[in-house]
Amino acid sequence: MKNKKFYDLYMDFGGLRDNGIFPCDIDMLYKCKDNYLIIGEAKLKGYHIKGLQEQVLTNIVDGHKDGGVVMEIEHTERVQDGAKSVNVANCLVRRAYFNRKWHEYENPLKVLRWLKELNAKHRISQ
Repeated sequence: MKNKKFYDLYMDFGGLRDNGIFPCDIDMLYKCKDNYLIIGEAKLKGYHIKGLQEQVLTNIVDGHKDGGVVMEIEHTERVQDGAKSVNVANCLVRRAYFNRKWHEYENPLKVLRWLKELNAKHRISQ
């Protein structure tokens, strides 16, 4: 996190659930030079993208005419209210959604390595 002061405001959407509204965030969103979308969602080890969040993220990818991927990024640090930050580059991509299905990795790669391999296909960087 480059500017922690920017993240001093924490939103609590819990009260909305009582009215049937389930907010969904996106942790990472990147559009490649060829318009391919990369969506990243960080989850604590043992948790997965599921329910409405899964539906929203996969619908975005499926509906994007130039294709895309959802990365489920696993981290092991409990993060509460910005007390510490997680270096996502060193976290693992446990599964990814592309071509209309989830792919689970027996030997997951760190996010940075996974993105470098994706770069060869979609020119993430120049």
